[in-house]
Amino acid sequence: MIKIYTYPDKRPDFILKQNNSLKKFLKDDFEHIIINNGSTEELKLEIEKISKENKITHFFVEKTNHSNPTIACSYPINQSLERFIKKESDADISVIIDSDMFFLKDFSISQYIGENEIAAIKQIRGNINYIWNGIVFINHKKIKNIKDLDFGYGLIDGNMTDVGGNMYYYFKNNHECKLKNILHTSHIHPKNKNLKVFPPEILYFYDFEFCMELIEGVILHYGRGSNWDGMPVDYHKNKTIFLNKVLDMAYNNEINWNYFNYVFDYDCWDKKIKNV
Repeated sequence: MIKIYTYPDKRPDFILKQNNSLKKFLKDDFEHIIINNGSTEELKLEIEKISKENKITHFFVEKTNHSNPTIACSYPINQSLERFIKKESDADISVIIDSDMFFLKDFSISQYIGENEIAAIKQIRGNINYIWNGIVFINHKKIKNIKDLDFGYGLIDGNMTDVGGNMYYYFKNNHECKLKNILHTSHIHPKNKNLKVFPPEILYFYDFEFCMELIEGVILHYGRGSNWDGMPVDYHKNKTIFLNKVLDMAYNNEINWNYFNYVFDYDCWDKKIKNV
């Protein structure tokens, strides 16, 4: 059994989209768990309502703090670790995943993580190595010192880290930890000249100004779903239309996956760039 923890906050409409993509494409037995970190009472109630109506496991975050986006993100993740993940007894793998990530094709998390203890996307600030909080697989059968997992952040050796920065100490004290680096594209945007990551049949908009990302050629990361960077309403309206079209195409098997012939992997810990 895999337990998948996600945090919808400002986008309750993503709950069913993500849940449906998991049901359609994830090849493992799983439980989808909503950690209700809604930033207003209205959002909390909407998240609770959608979860209960669709029989998705739901828990409220205790003492939410939305004073800034970093605190709002790190606090519910650490609460999930302390309340559930570190005490887990009936799950093989726990997953921490952003609510704006959607599976587009068949995938098995258990096969993917294999004998590794953790799978995640690497981060670096200066000489401080840690992992991004957006997608993390934790293998309960293999991980050592799970009690030391910490997705807090702060100033470390003069380098200001973001969410997950405190994982630097975990890897520093667990040198032999078998960490699998999750592959991902750079942000898909015309300024990066990497729109070719999407097949032509997906590019409905001529003026493609959306910043998105593909993870392992399987998961579409909508990106900035909480709108922490204050984009205008039309930006997310059009971006959501695009997301819905991509999901429809994935469900109807209309995407030519032969087009996706590489993944851009930035192994920042080793400071190497390679094409796979």
